[in-house]
Amino acid sequence: MTVNGLPRRNYYTRRLEILHKRCLTCVNSLLTIAGKRQRNYILDLTNVYTSTQQRNMSYFSGFIRKAVVIVPTEEDAKVREDEKIQEEGQEVADYTVMLMKANFKIPSVDDTFSEVEFPELALEEATKVIEKYKTEAFNDEYGQLERQCQTQRNGHENDLNDWHSSHSGRVSNRGPPSPTSHSYLPRQEHHIPISPSLNSEEKVIEEEILPDSGDPIDPLAEESIEDIRALKDCHQVEAVEDEIEFLEVFMDTEELEERSEEERQRNRSPEPVIENEEDEPEYDKTLVVLDWYNSDLNLIINKTDFVSGAPLTEAVFAYMYAGARATYGFENGKVCYEVKVTENLAVCHVEESEPNRHIVRVGWSVDSTTYQLGEDQFSYGYECTAKTYGKSEIKDYGLPFKLNDVVGVYLDASEEKQSVEISFSVNGVPQDVAFSLPREELNGRALFPHILTKNCRFEVNFGQKEDPWFPPTEGYEWASEIPLEKRLRGAIAPSTRAKCQIIAMCGLPYAGKTTYANKFSAENPNRKFNVLGTNAILGKMKVNGLPRRKTYTGKKYSDLFNKCIHCLNNLIKIAARRRRNYILDLTNIYLVALNKKMKSFSGFKRKAVVIVPTEEDAKYREKKKIQEEGKDESDSIVLQMKIDFKFPTVDKTFSEVEFPELEKEEALKVIKKYSTEAKAAQVILLTPKIEEDNLENGQNNNRHRESDSNSASNSMGHTPQLPRSDTDPPRPESSQRSTEPRVAANLCNPESVLLGARRGLLAGASPMKLISEPITPGPPS
Repeated sequence: MTVNGLPRRNYYTRRLEILHKRCLTCVNSLLTIAGKRQRNYILDLTNVYTSTQQRNMSYFSGFIRKAVVIVPTEEDAKVREDEKIQEEGQEVADYTVMLMKANFKIPSVDDTFSEVEFPELALEEATKVIEKYKTEAFNDEYGQLERQCQTQRNGHENDLNDWHSSHSGRVSNRGPPSPTSHSYLPRQEHHIPISPSLNSEEKVIEEEILPDSGDPIDPLAEESIEDIRALKDCHQVEAVEDEIEFLEVFMDTEELEERSEEERQRNRSPEPVIENEEDEPEYDKTLVVLDWYNSDLNLIINKTDFVSGAPLTEAVFAYMYAGARATYGFENGKVCYEVKVTENLAVCHVEESEPNRHIVRVGWSVDSTTYQLGEDQFSYGYECTAKTYGKSEIKDYGLPFKLNDVVGVYLDASEEKQSVEISFSVNGVPQDVAFSLPREELNGRALFPHILTKNCRFEVNFGQKEDPWFPPTEGYEWASEIPLEKRLRGAIAPSTRAKCQIIAMCGLPYAGKTTYANKFSAENPNRKFNVLGTNAILGKMKVNGLPRRKTYTGKKYSDLFNKCIHCLNNLIKIAARRRRNYILDLTNIYLVALNKKMKSFSGFKRKAVVIVPTEEDAKYREKKKIQEEGKDESDSIVLQMKIDFKFPTVDKTFSEVEFPELEKEEALKVIKKYSTEAKAAQVILLTPKIEEDNLENGQNNNRHRESDSNSASNSMGHTPQLPRSDTDPPRPESSQRSTEPRVAANLCNPESVLLGARRGLLAGASPMKLISEPITPGPPS
C-alpha cells in the first residue's frame, strides 16, 4: 500500500488504525485463496490464541504445518518494542498487549502442527518468560484492563461522533438522494461484550440501525460506514475471543462451547463439505498379486499391475515399516516368488544416527498375523541385513542383499513331508533352509507371500513375468502358476461401506484402551481390524526388532511421539477412503474432534467403546504403564482431560455406545469425581503466586494500584468506573478483611470456589479478582 514509493503510515495518522483493522478482513480473504493454491506460506500474525491458530491452519489441510515461536529475552523484547514504537508508532493498545501476555498459549506438535521451532529462547526458557508475563498481567488484578476497555468503549463513541460531524453536511455529486441511501451513522451506544452473560437472551450484541432516508455518502469520503463497522466488529470479536481464553479456567467446556459457537459461526466462513471418494481399484481377483485389502495403509501399491509398491516416507513415516500379503496362500506344494529392490527412497530428514534407513524383509505368513513380518507366531521373514525373523527370535542367516538385488523366496510344503521348509536365494544363489515348521503346528493354515519394507521401492514376480530375473530352483513353481483350486484366497474386503465398521475408543490416558483394542482385534481375525493410533504407529517403528522406546529416551522420544499425531491424521484420511474395519485407538474425550473424525467415515457402522475402570484399577494401570513405558502425557494435560471428558451418546454419529467395564451410571460418577478434583487442582495451581503477593504486600499493593490508576486516568482522560452488579459488592479495604483464613477455607472446598467464580463472572466481575479475594459459596447457577 505504498504511496509514491513511501509507506502509507507517512500519510495516515488517525485513519491508520481503521485501515489496519480493515486489513484483517483482507488477510482472511487471502487465507481462503491461499489454502487453495499449492505454494509455501509464512503467516506473519501474533497467533497467540489457540483457537485462532487452529482456525487459521484449517485453511491449509494437507500442508506441512510448522509453528515458529519467537520469544526473546526480556531485555531484547523491551529494546525491540521501544525501537518499533519510535519508528512506526504503537499499533496495539496496552490492554490488548496485556491480554495477549495473559493468554499466550505456546503451540505444540499436535493435530494442528507437525513441527514447532524456537529460534530464540528454547521451549523451557520461553515458557518461563511467558509465565512471568502472565503473572505480571494477573497481579494487576485486571483493573487496568477494565479501565482500558471502558476507555475503548468511549473511544468507539468518539469515533462515531467524529464521523457524524464530518459527514453530516456532505452531499454527493451523483444527483438527488435515493430513498435507500444513507448519509450518516446514527449516534447511539455500542456495547463491547467483555463479560456477557451466558443467558441466551443477553447474548445479543447491539448493531447500528441505518435509516432509510438522508443524504447519500460521499464516495470520496475519508471513511465510510463500512470503515466504522469493521472497526467496531473487529473490537467485538477480539473482546469475545479474549474473554473466552480467560474463562477457560473457570467454565465447563460444554458451556464454553455453547457460548462461543454462535460467535464462531458468525465470524467464520462455512466449512466445505468433504466427500471422501473411495479408493478401491478394480483388479482380476483370480490373480496372485499384492492384496490391496491385506496391506498397511502407509504402503502405496501400484494400481496398474499390483506387483510393485513403496511406503510413504514424509515426516515420521520414514521410521515406519509397511507390509503387504499376496491375494492367495498355499497349504501344499513347492511354491516360490522373487522380489527385487528397485529404489532406495530419499529420506534426508531422518537423522544420521538412525540404523538401517532402508530395509526389505521377505517371507511367508498366515493370514491372521500382523503386517510386521517375522514378529508374530506363524510369520517368517528374511531381511536384507542377513538376518531371519521368526519364532520370536532374530538369527544371522545367509547373505545380505541391497539395491537392485533379487531375492528368491521358497516354500516346500510337499505332502509327503512331516515339516514345512522355508528357504531363500540371493541373485540366484540358494541359501540354506531358514525355517523348518512341524506341519501339525500350522494345523492346515495356508502360508501367504509377504513383503515388508522401510523406505524402499520393490517389485514382485509371482510368475507373471515372461522372463524372470532368475530361474526358480528345480522342482518349484511360481505362485501364479499354481492352479486356482489349490490356492487359498485371503480375506476379502467388504463389498460396501455399509458393511464396514469403525470403533472409536474413548477414555482417559492409561485407562486400558490399547489393551482392549488389541485384544478385540485378535479375537476377530476374520474382520481384519486396522488399529489407528499413536501406539500402533510406534509399534511399526521397531529398531532391530526392539521397541523404539528402548532406543529413544527423554525429549527425543517425546518429540517423535508428538510427530506421530500428524502421521496419524494422514492415515485417517487414507483410511476413510478404504473399505475396511478400523479401531480408532485415541482418548477421543473431546466430542467435537471425535465427531469431526467420524464424519470422514460416513456410511460406516460407527460404534463408541467407553473405557472407564474403577479408581483402583485405573491407578494400577497408570502405575504399570508408566513403569514399563514411561509417561506419555503431562500431568496438566491429564487434568484438563479429566475436566473435559464427555461420553458420546447414540445419535447421528454413533449407532451404538458400549461400556465394557464400569456401566454408564457408575462411570459417570467416577468421571464427575475426577472432574471436580481436577478443577480444584487447576485453581490451586493458578492461585499461589497471586495469594502470596497479596498477603506479603498488603496495603502497599493497594497504594501502588491506586497510583497506577491515577496515572492511567491522567494520561487517558477521565475514565468512569465500570457499573457494578448487586452480586458484586464493593471491595472492602485490606485493613478490614482477614484474607488468609477465608481464602484457605474456600480453597479446601473446590465446588464453592468454582461456583463462586462462575456466579461472579456472569455478573461481570474480574476473573483474577475472584481468585485473589474470598468467595462466598452459594447455590449453583
